[in-house]
Amino acid sequence: MLSEATFDGEVRPFSHVDGTARLLSKKVSSKVETVAYLPGRKSGIVTHEGQRVFNTWREGRIRPATNYKPEDAEPLLDFMRHLIPIDEERNEVLRWVATLLARPDMRMQYGVLLVSEEQGVGKGTLGEKILAPLVGNENVSFPDETMIESSFNYWAAHKRLAVVHEIYAGHSRRLYDKLKSLITDGRITVSRKFMAEYVIDNHLHVFACSNSLNALAIDDKDRRWLVPRVTEDRRDKEYWRELNRRLDEENGLAIVRRRADEFQPPCSGR
Repeated sequence: MLSEATFDGEVRPFSHVDGTARLLSKKVSSKVETVAYLPGRKSGIVTHEGQRVFNTWREGRIRPATNYKPEDAEPLLDFMRHLIPIDEERNEVLRWVATLLARPDMRMQYGVLLVSEEQGVGKGTLGEKILAPLVGNENVSFPDETMIESSFNYWAAHKRLAVVHEIYAGHSRRLYDKLKSLITDGRITVSRKFMAEYVIDNHLHVFACSNSLNALAIDDKDRRWLVPRVTEDRRDKEYWRELNRRLDEENGLAIVRRRADEFQPPCSGR
């Protein structure tokens, strides 16, 4: 994926020789036919569809909690009950979240869009503080609208989750159409400045937030988005300090990961 000169510069601190790329190119063991992104499989060199490929997926570092009581998850469930007050809609979001975390091999072909006019209700907390670290920071991107509309789509490649903090396209179809293809297409042609294009399996899920009721021009019958009703009630600063403390210092993320494994039934691929 890099030119020889760039590669040599990157590995020079770890190599005793100049021209490392030239020496490696003589060995069959260092060659693969292409790169791949295969969540749930071993990282590194694997065989996929009859090809020797390099799998760039890396498992997240946070493991499921082993010693915990069900009531330990109550503060996090309370957070979700407040964020999404309608039981049926909250349950569907929880299914999406649990499948995302517990089944890296499965791709759901619809995204989640959380919309509330009130800021500070917890939309960003779910995406950035909970989902991103559990999926694994190496597998997450944080694109803005400019990046999404750009002809360079590298932010969507080799990723399982894109967290879009603030989306506002009004009635524009451009952003909607861009995201639509990324949500449903099985493969993606990766375009990045100064690099040759290549094709890779698409495993991206989109979690988007907006403070505008005109976030996206979504068709009425479009099944590519799950858009639950989100609360407009803010909680005080002390609540958020305590929630973040539980996530960071009291094994909160590991508990969420464990609950994801236990959640039934998971979402289907569509």
